[in-house]
Amino acid sequence: MLHKPKKIRIGTRKSKLAVCQTELVAKAISKYYDGDIEFEIVMMSTIGDQMQDRPLSAIGGKGLFTAELEDSILSGKVDMAVHSGKDMPMEVRKGLEISPVLKREDPSDMLVSDDDIDLSSDVSGLCLGTSSLRRKIQISGLNPGFDIKDIRGNVLTRLTKLVRGDYNAIILASAGINRLADKFGTDLYDGFHMKRMDPRVFLPAAAQGILALETREGEFKDLIAAISDKDSNLAFYIERKFLESIDADCNAPYGIYTDVIDEEFVHIYAMYATGKRRYLDRKVRKDKAVAEAADMAEELLNAGK
Repeated sequence: MLHKPKKIRIGTRKSKLAVCQTELVAKAISKYYDGDIEFEIVMMSTIGDQMQDRPLSAIGGKGLFTAELEDSILSGKVDMAVHSGKDMPMEVRKGLEISPVLKREDPSDMLVSDDDIDLSSDVSGLCLGTSSLRRKIQISGLNPGFDIKDIRGNVLTRLTKLVRGDYNAIILASAGINRLADKFGTDLYDGFHMKRMDPRVFLPAAAQGILALETREGEFKDLIAAISDKDSNLAFYIERKFLESIDADCNAPYGIYTDVIDEEFVHIYAMYATGKRRYLDRKVRKDKAVAEAADMAEELLNAGK
């Protein structure tokens, strides 16, 4: 441990999930410093949080959830910020670094409904809420009967809309559901029906379930290394490489999931849809996996030409 600061200021969005995730990282940092460290969690409202009346793709994409936090890091108002890995834009701002930390939570998506929906049955007339093109394509592939409508807001806001009857079902990331349950208890979800979607079939967004720590370039290197998980790190860079290679934006019709099999191999599952859904999966050596992700992206792109 080369340097131990007296206090660390961590920036986060204001939602319960964002704060919960920040507290998880703060706990790991505290353990690294043997509890001898003071924290200040600085909550901010981003443009993406404030503009809830339009689909994210229509107002500027993922960067709307990160810009204010990044400004605060660069200005010195905070020392670092915690993000959901899936919310991070591909382009990293000059002077900043993004690092995956902690062990990956469940990367899957969850179908949450007010009744127990059988995806093999007739769902005509049922309204499903999601603003993700990736989710829309895949749920329509499983059952085209849903009336799919956009939905915005954090996890609890979306659940409130489900209870209110605006939708019959919504799709959420399992990671957020699990982290909130760990923090506030499973009573939070009483009355809801949860159906976990196999991430090898219903492919998640890149880095879904992984937390990312953003810092000024070159800072906290030893700390980051100490609180990172090697398999989660590998999955983060494999999936981000696929995203970069397919030149995907925040609402592109893609899905990517890395299943870490053992010490030598991973299995990469990838999907891209233009016109029709195309799917690839390959078992590859870990040391070849990032390059393979780029090759798979190129193959999927070329298949649509």
